Amino acid sequence: MTIHMDDIWKYGLPALLGIGLLYFLFQRQQPVAAPAAAGIALPAQPGMPGIIPTGVEGQLAALAASQGAPDYVIRPLRPQDFGLNSYQVTAGGAGTVNMCTAAVADQTWMAITGVSYFEATPVATQLSIQGGASFRQYWPLTMIAGLQSHVWTAPVPVIIQQNQPVIIDVMFRGAGTVGINLMGVVAEKRGLLINP
Repeated sequence: MTIHMDDIWKYGLPALLGIGLLYFLFQRQQPVAAPAAAGIALPAQPGMPGIIPTGVEGQLAALAASQGAPDYVIRPLRPQDFGLNSYQVTAGGAGTVNMCTAAVADQTWMAITGVSYFEATPVATQLSIQGGASFRQYWPLTMIAGLQSHVWTAPVPVIIQQNQPVIIDVMFRGAGTVGINLMGVVAEKRGLLINP
């Protein structure tokens, strides 16, 4: 019997790859314990024993737990967190308009994770968010208005700790009123807003 190279490539290699794939698919996985966010053991949320929030929620939960809020809730960001009734901003012409200058409340930590903005002809061009004493991010509203979803998530969220200032400015290219919806989450001491 003669073995040709064509036969090896045709039958042997796929069989070898198939056996290797089956080995990795059925290999027993070792269980991995869930890590505590930022090295801090977080208390279990009521109704969710043993569940540790991850991502931005986990970062806020770690801040809350490390700064003395053992019983906290995580909820969506809302305009009232900035002392606003809505996210609408009006400009009389080109320039920069202050959307808000506020301080994050005591026993409250917030993360601004993105923005939703849509206008057929964008008047607002850029959003500037300063959290804390010096950290500042600039978000491109003109680009966001052109996205199909009109939603943009920041690669690095703006996290602001309790009692820290937050300043949000909007740059305009002309006069107009726009709605700029900030997205994010808030971790706060239970009972400040939500008291289940």
